[in-house]
Amino acid sequence: MDTKRLAQALNTIALGFAEAAEALTESPGLGKPGEVGRADVHSPGVPSASPTDQGHLSVCPKHKSSYLPSKFQEGTFYCPADSDDPAWSNAKGKCRITPDNAAEYLRIRAAA
Repeated sequence: MDTKRLAQALNTIALGFAEAAEALTESPGLGKPGEVGRADVHSPGVPSASPTDQGHLSVCPKHKSSYLPSKFQEGTFYCPADSDDPAWSNAKGKCRITPDNAAEYLRIRAAA
C-alpha cells in the first residue's frame, strides 16, 4: 500500500467534505457558496479547509454560534443556542450539535 498516495486521497476527500459543509452553511464572514477562498498551500486551486476559514469545528452549522468549552467534560465543546429541532436538542431545549457530530448533522440535513 502506498501510504503517501492514500494520505493524498484522504486529504482530497476531507477537502470535499469541507466544501460541501460550506455550501450547506451560508454564514456572514465565511463567504457565499461557490466563492473560492484562498488556495491551500498543499492543494493548489482548492479552497482551504482550515477550521477558521470554513467554520467547521469552531461554529455550530445550524446556529452559527461559536462552540464553548464544557464545564463538565474537559476537552469537549457545545453549542450554547436553544434548538427548535427535537432530534438535535436535549430535554432542556439546548442544541446537541458539537464539533464531534456536526458532520453527521450536515449529512442528515443534506439527505433531507
